[in-house]
Amino acid sequence: MIWIFEENEQHILEQIKNLFPNLDAENEWNRIKIILQENIPDDWRLTRFSPDFLILDLKTGITLTGEQSRGTGSDTIYKTIRTALDRGSFSRSKIAKHAGSSTAFDIAKRPNIFLGDSTLDEIFEHSSVLARQYEKVSYKNANVNFGSQNSPRYYNVQVKYPIEYFKLQPLTKKGITPGIIVWMKWHVNRGDCSLINGVPPDKYHGEDYWFLSLYK
Repeated sequence: MIWIFEENEQHILEQIKNLFPNLDAENEWNRIKIILQENIPDDWRLTRFSPDFLILDLKTGITLTGEQSRGTGSDTIYKTIRTALDRGSFSRSKIAKHAGSSTAFDIAKRPNIFLGDSTLDEIFEHSSVLARQYEKVSYKNANVNFGSQNSPRYYNVQVKYPIEYFKLQPLTKKGITPGIIVWMKWHVNRGDCSLINGVPPDKYHGEDYWFLSLYK
């Protein structure tokens, strides 16, 4: 695996300086590069079915977006960081990939990788990198007006709660650390997140659960 940092490095530093003026952009960028190089396995794909990824540094809020590609005639995976964004930003290529889904925008804002250290949570004692492995979401029934104010037409539809839960596991050069799990509460609209003690509420299920038809 090869990380490609230099190609857009000047742009990334300028973005960090503009978005996070109180940070030392070069120090934070160098810290993030070292974490990625030392912890991501050589054959690790940040996403399973799409080339694009989002990385969130929990210490600063810096979000990095980029894509991965395969070397011609080799097994080498190239990971290119394209830009630095603010917390809660989204991947444009993910928006396009999930354009047919009503939750495309939510999906595009989910980071694949979270960076941190033990001052944030003891789980970072296992690795400075947590990989998102699974998501749980919840829906509620709501009457939504698909007509106009003068001629309303209400339909009962399922509306997604703006809170999601991610199952995260430490990631090292050897791969996922088995048996060590933490759940994160993620606010879709704001990009706010926090690690929780315990598990998501019972009303939350894997996203595919909500697409099952109702038993009659």
